[in-house]
Amino acid sequence: MVVAHIARGWHINAHRPAQSYLIPSEVRFVLPPGVDVEAVRYPAPQRKAMTFAGGEELLVHTGDVAMSTTLLLPPTFAPDRVRVETGFRYQACNDTTCLPP
Repeated sequence: MVVAHIARGWHINAHRPAQSYLIPSEVRFVLPPGVDVEAVRYPAPQRKAMTFAGGEELLVHTGDVAMSTTLLLPPTFAPDRVRVETGFRYQACNDTTCLPP
């Protein structure tokens, strides 16, 4: 599970934002050979109107956002531990501006 803690007054875009010009939030993985991952489960976004978007409703997340997935190990996988590197790409915005991704 990956949890994003978003500061009060800020939001991040949904994984599938309503507008194509917005940067989607996305969890990424670096996995050992033979290990795979199911699609990440993102929570349902909130609809919020933002000043910088001309009052248009955006699909966003605020507060603490938990995203999860399942690792798929082949039956022949020998190690008892799996090193998984994760990254999280997002763009934080408030009601008037957005920071670089």
